[in-house]
Amino acid sequence: MQTNDIGLIDLIKKIREGEIQLPDFQRDWVWNEKKIRFLISSVLSEYPIGALMFLVYNKSKNLFSYRPIEGAPSSPEAPEELVLDGQQRLTALYCSMYSNNTVKIKKSKIFEEYLFFVDIEEAVEELDNIDSSVKAIKIGTKNSDLKLSVKQYEKKYFPLNIILDEEKKEDWFDGYKDFYGKDSDAAKKAKQFKTTIAAKVTGYKIPVIMLDKDKPLESVCRMFENINQVGSKLNEFDLLTATFAKYNFNLREDWNKIKNKKPFNDDNVLQDVEGAIFLAACTLLNAYKVGIKSCEKRDVLNLPLDVYKECRDKIRNGFVEVKNFLADEKIFRSKDLPYTSQLIPLSVLFAIIKEKSLNNAAAKNKIRQWYWCGVFGEVYNNAANMGRYINYINEVMDWINGGDVPKVVKDLEFSATSLLSGPGGAIYKGVIAIILQNNSRDFIKGDNMGTAFFNDKNVELHHIFPQKYCKQKKFDKEKWDSALNKTPLLNDTNNKLGGDAPSKYLKKINFDEETLIEILKSNWIDIDDLRKDNFDAFIVHRAKKILDVIEKICGKKFGRADAEVITKFGQSLE
Repeated sequence: MQTNDIGLIDLIKKIREGEIQLPDFQRDWVWNEKKIRFLISSVLSEYPIGALMFLVYNKSKNLFSYRPIEGAPSSPEAPEELVLDGQQRLTALYCSMYSNNTVKIKKSKIFEEYLFFVDIEEAVEELDNIDSSVKAIKIGTKNSDLKLSVKQYEKKYFPLNIILDEEKKEDWFDGYKDFYGKDSDAAKKAKQFKTTIAAKVTGYKIPVIMLDKDKPLESVCRMFENINQVGSKLNEFDLLTATFAKYNFNLREDWNKIKNKKPFNDDNVLQDVEGAIFLAACTLLNAYKVGIKSCEKRDVLNLPLDVYKECRDKIRNGFVEVKNFLADEKIFRSKDLPYTSQLIPLSVLFAIIKEKSLNNAAAKNKIRQWYWCGVFGEVYNNAANMGRYINYINEVMDWINGGDVPKVVKDLEFSATSLLSGPGGAIYKGVIAIILQNNSRDFIKGDNMGTAFFNDKNVELHHIFPQKYCKQKKFDKEKWDSALNKTPLLNDTNNKLGGDAPSKYLKKINFDEETLIEILKSNWIDIDDLRKDNFDAFIVHRAKKILDVIEKICGKKFGRADAEVITKFGQSLE
């Protein structure tokens, strides 16, 4: 890695000649006119604008596809350097301070055209603060004549797109001098602008960090992510898009065809599956097939195109099976999924058992047990780990084929106090799914809430002991805001029940006693606890019933009389 100061004019020339280009994984240019103005004023004031980072292009390996910087002409020659950091700044400088064309800036769904100028008189009067003298002029029917030198002379606006072209700049100032003739004040200010501001731009330099051409792909990816923490991060999908492009294969277009069809294009549990997740699944499937025991991020970056083509349909089918599996588990929406990262090994497992004709009840039951042990064991709390995923797949498939029980199942540890986890967590979401698995029904209409979720009715999670009532009674928030005090209800039902004590809102429900008891049982609720407004007993009774189900699903007993359990619940859960 080397760092050098390179002149702005030299950078612009290299962009024009195609020696500096963008790797195809770079996103589009998105700056608006305000950011461009601020950048220009920094350059004119000789303020630093931050370092750029380039990667020396390895022509022999030809790892990436590339494209010219926005506004620059295309070049038949391969670039010398690729821009890793600085695309927005370089594009803004090239388009506003060199290109003959207007600067096209996207506003909503349309592009607006701008030219950038410096108000000469305003600039020389405020040499220490020239920000306001930099003008971004929208060029339309009204201002189209500002492309003409004579109109620029009239307004005393210097066009910034010639500031780096010495010949054009001299011709413009000669014309300006002729235009104002004997107006010595105008000529004086133009000369002052030329010598104190415009001339300095020619010598403006920017520090450039140059990365060696043999830098590994994963290092490029990691470095790009580190320097783009605020913006859109580069991921494996972006890098492979550029890598596959050299084989005339458009990965983004291929993924969009998959993403824009069912089941990915519906509002369901797969809604947040992006290209990087899909590629990770393809890589894991291939790792299992060829017997690779270690699978990391670099393996995704090195995924061959032919392997991707071989795996994509199988993984797509795996995701279809995952959607159906999760629907059976009463998880229908992406926001209700305990861990999005679990989709990766799940999709691979279903792709494998489908391909090997193991797609039977016994295999699915083992996957189900493994899945829920992962949720309640919170094994996915850390960031996605490809190395762990391949171990999971190998262990589960070995189990399905008659081998040992996977570590996730065997080593599961779960504390009953975790049932008091707050909204949004994996265990909270898991408990809600378990409530739905009992065919929970709406309090007033009696609708099956799992079916309502599936059909996208107006359903949300609501407090059984209403929030308003709990606050009035000063109940422990850890209890009243946990999943133990939540259940899926139609929004209309929740509005009708209001914030009253349960004993009061039960009187608003027009079901006979037997039906009402059955509806509450479907939500794991004892009617006596609600009629007596006995919050603590309600929490304990519901915790016991839900714990029974978790133990059955996971195939394991948990401590119900630990000191911590007694402290949290006021008694054991035996």
